[in-house]
Amino acid sequence: MRQKKNFGHFYSNLIVVSFFLLAVFYTIWNIFISSSNIFSLIALERASSPIEALLKKEEEKYNYLYAKKQQIDENPNFFMKKFAAEYMQMQRPNEKIIILPKNLWFKKSEDDKDVSSSK
Repeated sequence: MRQKKNFGHFYSNLIVVSFFLLAVFYTIWNIFISSSNIFSLIALERASSPIEALLKKEEEKYNYLYAKKQQIDENPNFFMKKFAAEYMQMQRPNEKIIILPKNLWFKKSEDDKDVSSSK
């Protein structure tokens, strides 16, 4: 007598292979074809780099201004006098204020240049 063929094993293999092929297709679809594919993610990363640099710069500026505000809150009289002297060019009696150009503020003297060049 002839044995009947068992097709149950064939169908279980077909289901496993079809799920595997579906997973491979879905992965390829997501990487190359979908709206959030790898190329658009790379372009988005490149576009966000200048924004992050600007954000860091603005954060440093904010920290500087916040520290300056803290200094003003701690000693307001000093900063009022400083503002009056520098920006409004006001002075107290018997006081002379000489305003130097900014390029001379931190200029090294000739003696300092000779010492640094001899090292």
